[in-house]
Amino acid sequence: MRKILRFLDDLKLYGLIAGIHISRFVPDFILDSLMIAAACFWYITDARRRKAVSINLRIVLGEGFDRGLVCRTFINYMLNFTDVLKVKHRSCRDILGKVNIEGLEKIEPLRGKGFMLLTGHIGNWELGASVPACVGFRSIAVVENIDPRWLRVLNSIRSHTGMELVTLGRATPAIVRALNEGKAVVVATDRYVGGGKYELVPFFGKRRKMPVGIFHLNEKLRRPMAFGYVVREGRGYRAVVQDVYSGPYRVRDMLKFYVKNMEEAVRRYPDQWFSFDFGWVD
Repeated sequence: MRKILRFLDDLKLYGLIAGIHISRFVPDFILDSLMIAAACFWYITDARRRKAVSINLRIVLGEGFDRGLVCRTFINYMLNFTDVLKVKHRSCRDILGKVNIEGLEKIEPLRGKGFMLLTGHIGNWELGASVPACVGFRSIAVVENIDPRWLRVLNSIRSHTGMELVTLGRATPAIVRALNEGKAVVVATDRYVGGGKYELVPFFGKRRKMPVGIFHLNEKLRRPMAFGYVVREGRGYRAVVQDVYSGPYRVRDMLKFYVKNMEEAVRRYPDQWFSFDFGWVD
C-alpha cells in the first residue's frame, strides 16, 4: 500500500511539473474547461468529500442553503489551478492585471516594518501568496510540512514573483528573521494538520481544531497582524485586506480577531472555502 501511495504521489508531482510547462502554450479557456471537467468527475466520484463540503456549508449557511454550492465549491477549487499552473509564466504586471485589490491602504503603514498576514484556505491562496510580493511587500509564506520535492517545485513557482516558502518544521527561526528584515509573513491558520499547538475554537457556533502556534509566537514578538485573502470573481480575482490588528498581543485576543475575520470571509464566499474534511468536534 505504501508503494502504491508513493507511486500516486509521484504521478501527481510529475503531472504538476508537466502541467506547468505545458500551460504556457494552452489558452486559459481550454485549461478552465479541463478543470471544470475534472471538478465534475471529482464531485461525482468522491462521496466522502462531497459530504464534508455539504456539512460545512450547512453549518455556515443553515439548513436551507443552496445545494448547488456544493458542486460549485469543487469547480472553484479546480479552476484555481489554471492560474497556479501559469504563475511561473506571468509577470507581476500580468498577475495584478487579473486581480482587483481592496483595502491595500490598510497595510501600507506596515510596509518594511515586518508583520503577519493571516489568511485561510479560502479562494486561491496559491496565487494570493504572490500578490504581496507583486505589490512590493517582501514576504515569505509558511506551509504545511510537505515532501521536499513538492517544496522545490512550489518554490520554483513562488520565487518567480519574489515569494519564499518555509515549512512548519523550520518555520520559527525563518519567521523571526523575516520579521526582523521587515518582511510580511503569510500564514494560513484555519486547518490543523497534526503536530504543534492547537485549540478547540468556536467557529460558526461549533468547535474546530485550529493551530495556534503563530499566535503563541506573536505573543512574544508583538507584531501587527492583518487578515486577507484572494478569491475568484468573474474571470479574475479580488484580493481583500479585510482588517488589521495591533494589540493586545494575547493569544485569545489574536485568535478572536482571526476567527471573526475568517467567519466574515467564509460567509461572503462560502463556495470558495475549501475545507474537504470533517473538522468539527461538536
